[in-house]
Amino acid sequence: MRVYKIAAMGGDGIGPEVVEAGVQVLKVCAERDGGFTLDFQDFDWGSDYYRKNRVMMPADGTNQLRKFDAILFGAVGAPDIPDHITLWGLRLSICQSLDQYANVRPTRILPGITSPLRHVSGPELDWVIVRENSEGEYSGVGGLAAALAGSLGIAPTANINPERDAPSMFEPIHGSAFDITGKGIANPVATFWTTSMMLEHLGEKPAAERLMKALEHVTADPSLHTPDLGGKATTKQVTDAVCEALWQAND
Repeated sequence: MRVYKIAAMGGDGIGPEVVEAGVQVLKVCAERDGGFTLDFQDFDWGSDYYRKNRVMMPADGTNQLRKFDAILFGAVGAPDIPDHITLWGLRLSICQSLDQYANVRPTRILPGITSPLRHVSGPELDWVIVRENSEGEYSGVGGLAAALAGSLGIAPTANINPERDAPSMFEPIHGSAFDITGKGIANPVATFWTTSMMLEHLGEKPAAERLMKALEHVTADPSLHTPDLGGKATTKQVTDAVCEALWQAND
């Protein structure tokens, strides 16, 4: 039985909500596959940690993370703490210290989702954007493609250490979204797509593909769209639907 150690870090805002959903779906992926298990450890680093300790994470934080096979990260940022503290004190610090220099962002239009680009659907928008993530003049600069795919709530990203001498970090790109925190309506699709990328990175390609098929089955149903996609579904409803689709999947 293959065992992978995963550091789960919700961070700020809706981050803990979508990471919790991601962990739930990953556990179902492992059970459904039967060939591997996932050992999760939660980390409470983020803005709340900063308010108590005046740092975003412990001084030996990145060394603590080195023993893991991957990191599932939610979001970072808070209205009352400057971005140079939250972003550079946690996410970018992890990326740079663990040499996660390849930032990989796939973008395509999932079934059932409409792009704001006129007359664009299906395979007409299918990108993978790769940028340098840990040094150089653009290391702190990012931007948009998720919006073209229909919503920030559906877009994943991976911060990859290609040499694999440290764990890579996987995260949705939607940010902390404090305006909807605690309302139970955060879109978990980006996190599920992100976890599929994590599974593929870990070498569990069949499970990764199974998860993407389940995700596409769910996005194709407008009744399972969260408010950012114009629907009324909750985070829990979407999560439960993806889990059910995983159990019903035929390989």
